[in-house]
Amino acid sequence: MLVACGSDEPERPPTQVRYEQRLEHLTTHPYDFTCGDERHVNRYGKRTYFALADDAQIPGLNRLRSAHSIFYAVTEVCKGKPDAYRPAREAVAGVRKGVYRAALGSEEIVP
Repeated sequence: MLVACGSDEPERPPTQVRYEQRLEHLTTHPYDFTCGDERHVNRYGKRTYFALADDAQIPGLNRLRSAHSIFYAVTEVCKGKPDAYRPAREAVAGVRKGVYRAALGSEEIVP
């Protein structure tokens, strides 16, 4: 839609947030990560998963294994969920309970 100069219609804000802005936001607010972020722009994930691992500090798991486990948990939690769903809290809780654990150094994922 075009709007001519002097139009009474307000200017609409852009509907798409720039990649860098969203990445920065998710790095500092990782619990805002959505299933849509995972499915459509999975480039956000790595920094977000490490931010979640740093925040969660899951006993018995180092940072790398925590991040991989959270990644696995998010992919499982997002199955069948809408793009707007925020899976981080559920995923971290599942990793804490041992429901989702990534076994590093092998292809095995331990449910």
